[in-house]
Amino acid sequence: MELLSPEVSRLQKNFASFAVKNQSTSRIKFHKTLAQLAANYRPKSFWFPWISNTFVRNSNRTKMNKKTIITAAILGMIAIILGAFGAHALKKVLSIEQLATFETGVRYQMYHALFLLFIGLIPDLTSKAKNNIYNLVLSGVVLFSGSIYLLATNELTPFFDFKIIGFVTPIGGFLLISAWAVLLYNITKKSEKN
Repeated sequence: MELLSPEVSRLQKNFASFAVKNQSTSRIKFHKTLAQLAANYRPKSFWFPWISNTFVRNSNRTKMNKKTIITAAILGMIAIILGAFGAHALKKVLSIEQLATFETGVRYQMYHALFLLFIGLIPDLTSKAKNNIYNLVLSGVVLFSGSIYLLATNELTPFFDFKIIGFVTPIGGFLLISAWAVLLYNITKKSEKN
């Protein structure tokens, strides 16, 4: 009979084999041995369904997850700061179209901050896939959202015309789409193996 996990089942089997071998054992020795079994019991992973054994044991993957989650938090914070800045400070100096363009950059940055957070928490992806997605998203957000911010506030910077970097926006969008495609490929590849 299995209770919660394979580790508990292993503990039960060890206890049952001890009880069969030592039927004539005194009660004190029985309780001491049971206490030793319990003291030596170490779960192999957390008992949360979304964290697998490989997530806990693989330090390279854990470092990648930490970097990805930290980057997601930073991108999310910057998106919130820029969104508030656009809604309050830029509202007075930008036209409605420029403000809508600026908000599009903020929105896509926040979407991809959440996407990176999800990638950092999902245990089913390899480190290579996570690294590829991380690099594509980070480059895509810088090029896509960054160029949108500069294009939307172009009138506020008389020293440089940011319209010449307009070609960067679709490249950033392509990188963001590629990150989603890498996720799709790796998830479907993994489900075909199972």
